[in-house]
Amino acid sequence: MAGGEMDIDGFKATVAFDPEIGLFRGEFLGIGGGGDFYAASEEELEREGRLSLRTYLELCAENGIDPRSREPGTPGAGGT
Repeated sequence: MAGGEMDIDGFKATVAFDPEIGLFRGEFLGIGGGGDFYAASEEELEREGRLSLRTYLELCAENGIDPRSREPGTPGAGGT
């Protein structure tokens, strides 16, 4: 996979292989805050993406933040 997108539980992420570090890299789109995840294979990348997303969503819920907000730390901001 040279590059593309994947859908993880309704959240889009761009994916690409980074030859400098020898890993696949994913980055969630349309969220506020860090949404990067890395893995050695495409299969692992999806698993790591799910773990990263789960952690992000839990933190948003704990802090009353809209997970799709483009502004980190903004309660109820953003949209769909």
